[in-house]
Order: sequence, then structure tokens, then C-alpha cells
Amino acid sequence: MNDKTLWRRILDNRALMMLLIVLVSLLIGLVIYLLPVPEGRYMPLAELSSEFCSDHEGLRITTEGYLHAPEVMTGCVRRTGDTTCVILLTANPDGGSPAIRAAIEVGERRNQMEALPGVYTSDDLAFRDSSGQVLGQTDRVRVTGILDNTNCRISIKAINSVP
Repeated sequence: MNDKTLWRRILDNRALMMLLIVLVSLLIGLVIYLLPVPEGRYMPLAELSSEFCSDHEGLRITTEGYLHAPEVMTGCVRRTGDTTCVILLTANPDGGSPAIRAAIEVGERRNQMEALPGVYTSDDLAFRDSSGQVLGQTDRVRVTGILDNTNCRISIKAINSVP
């Protein structure tokens, strides 16, 4: 049997063809998942004013700082099985300003925040960077995300540790 005959049999068999399509789709999805998120336009945290956010909604940006959980977590939304919470990205490890709100998915995968207990302290905040390493509020990070004009917020797409 030559190669042309083998491919002709695969193409003529619907089940094999569907299996081939599914396998190729899964492979493409895996490659996309493993590719790093491209960095956006670098913006120092201090320059992310509400005016800048309203003028640049939807812009992919990269900035650096420290992720902090607010004293009371009121900004969590659950949609289609995923939960996203709003935390703070601050310029200083002890919090304070300048700061910007940051929307982050809750989960145990890369670029997600681990779920906080009902009563928590700032030390309970844990999140994973792009490599899967668990970090906390005292770790300086480079965040890439999309600017949202809603209270000048960045929707986090990637977190990278800054040495």
C-alpha cells in the first residue's frame, strides 16, 4: 500500500477524519496556551491616571508593581464558571499609592490568583506567574493586560516576576 492510498482511506473514513480534525485543533490550542502573552506598551504605574485610561481603553499595557488584596473583597464576579476578582496593583510593597485596580481570574493555573478564605489578611494573597511559580504581595511583578475604563482598571493577561 502506498502513501496516497493510505491518505485516501483516511479522507474517505468520516470517523478518522473527525479524529484528525479534533487532534489538530487540540494541538493548535495547546500551542496557543503555551505561547507567552506579548507585552504591551510599557507604562509606569504613576502615569496610569483616569484620564489616560479613558483615552486609551482597550490598550494592551505592561507595568510593574506589587499585587495586594483590598481590606474587603467586594469586586468578585462569577461568569460561566470562572471567577474574576478586582485587587490592587501598587507601586510599593506595603501598598499605598500610586495604585491601579487589577482584574485577575481566580484559580490554580498560570496568571491566576488563588482563592482567598472568607476572612483573610494581606499575607493570604497568593497568585501564579506565567511560569506557574507561586508569588505573594511582597513580590515585585510585571503585569501585562488590557486597560478598561471602568475605574481605570487593568484586566490581567500575564504576570511575570521581576528580580
